[in-house]
Amino acid sequence: MARIRTFVAVEISEELRRAAKRVLGEFSATQAPVRWVDPGQFHVTLKFLGDVDDSQIYAVCAAVRNAAAQMEPFVATCDCVGAFPKLESPRTVWLGISEGTEQFRELHQQLDTRLSKLGFPHEQRQFAPHITLGRVDRDGQRAALQPLVDTMSAAQGREFGQFLVTGCVVYSSELTPRGPVYTPLGKLPLGG
Repeated sequence: MARIRTFVAVEISEELRRAAKRVLGEFSATQAPVRWVDPGQFHVTLKFLGDVDDSQIYAVCAAVRNAAAQMEPFVATCDCVGAFPKLESPRTVWLGISEGTEQFRELHQQLDTRLSKLGFPHEQRQFAPHITLGRVDRDGQRAALQPLVDTMSAAQGREFGQFLVTGCVVYSSELTPRGPVYTPLGKLPLGG
């Protein structure tokens, strides 16, 4: 039985993808030790499932379909810059969502509830919708990150764009030396 590295996400608009790519260019110009995400891979992750038996993918897609059917399409606004665990000591660099956050959290809760019935653990932290731009290298020194932190701080308060959330996508994620390759396994619309 094969196992497929799987996650559930929302696609973003091409307009927002272009804006996020411009921001990524500004951030990467700081030469900070960060592995930047390929702009073609930008998305909002709703739930990472890990390695899933291929025989369970149909059930996962059905659970996501049922969760998505409970929600109507909504508009999301991407208008903040941040990092996990915090801006001053970034490990993951992202663009955040303000308008649409409550709908994203409701969608995440619907997914979490249905996927837990398939044995996937409940998320313990509050869901924070975001688009990951990059991950700091493990050995990234604080001094080497300071130009990035300064550039991110200067980008606060900018609006990067809006997008219409119309559905969820179940993706497989194959890890390669050049970065992950995402393949859609199922596209499930909001509102049934």
